[in-house]
Amino acid sequence: MVFSEERFSDGYGENLQAYIEATVTAYPTLKDLVLELKRNYAETIGILERLPEEFVARKGSFWRLSYNLLQDPYHYYSHKEQMQAALDIARAKK
Repeated sequence: MVFSEERFSDGYGENLQAYIEATVTAYPTLKDLVLELKRNYAETIGILERLPEEFVARKGSFWRLSYNLLQDPYHYYSHKEQMQAALDIARAKK
C-alpha cells in the first residue's frame, strides 16, 4: 500500500497444511513462536514510525492501513473455540 502496489490474493494460503507444518518446523516451541511474534510487533512498529510523509498524506491509503492494523480482533474470536478444541486434542495425545 505504501508504494501504491497492492498484491491481489483471493485465497487462504495460511490454511495450507504444508504452511502450518513449515511454521512448526521453524518455531517448534511456544516460546520460539512468541519470541518471533514479539519481533514482528517490533518490526511493524518500526515500519509505522518510518512511513513516508507522501504515503501519510494520501488519506485514503493511510486510513486503510490504519484500519487494518487497529480493527477489532473479531477474526481471532471467531476461531477461538476451534483453537481451544485443537489444543485440547493435542494435550490429550500426550
